[in-house]
Amino acid sequence: MLYADDLALTCETMEGLLVKLKTWRKALESRGLRVNVTKTKVMISGCNVGKPPEKGKFPCSVCGKGVGSNSIFCGTCKHWVHKKCSGITGRLKDDKRFMCKRCKKMAVADDSDIEKVYLDGEAIEVVEKFCYLGDTIGAQGGAGAGVMARVRRGWSKFRELLPLLTSRALPLLTKGRVYQACVRSVMMYGIGYGGKEID
Repeated sequence: MLYADDLALTCETMEGLLVKLKTWRKALESRGLRVNVTKTKVMISGCNVGKPPEKGKFPCSVCGKGVGSNSIFCGTCKHWVHKKCSGITGRLKDDKRFMCKRCKKMAVADDSDIEKVYLDGEAIEVVEKFCYLGDTIGAQGGAGAGVMARVRRGWSKFRELLPLLTSRALPLLTKGRVYQACVRSVMMYGIGYGGKEID
């Protein structure tokens, strides 16, 4: 029996992606392979996709951090925006027609709020992040999601080995080797024992 695993398709538009998915599925099925739609995921990516974590009483609609007095109100999403996030040069003036970058959908596909994509009547889940070949990929791009996932895995493994690493019975050199083999390797490669993913 043959298996096709860990395949990524990229496309600029949703229509193009559906064409590629149908072509991919048809090619696999013509060779006797089956596509597992429940494990298939779609991720819409761009530099501003996904809402940033909100902080403060009045979070900025672009960066999510709390805003102060030097801000402007977006009439579309009804959020305040920092001057630095607004893209306005010079002095801020009250403008009821102002739209923040998020509302203008700068660098964001128009399909960014879709929750499911349908391929021949079967629903494919749209996600903001997923694990691909041991590394976490996020919709906002960059390495932030992957780094955070690896640090979480490292801390998880460190806490699991804490009794051993804090034991007075083991020499420091042995503790260092255990740390390097079990904790550091998990952070560097993002894979746990036996090749299984650690969440």
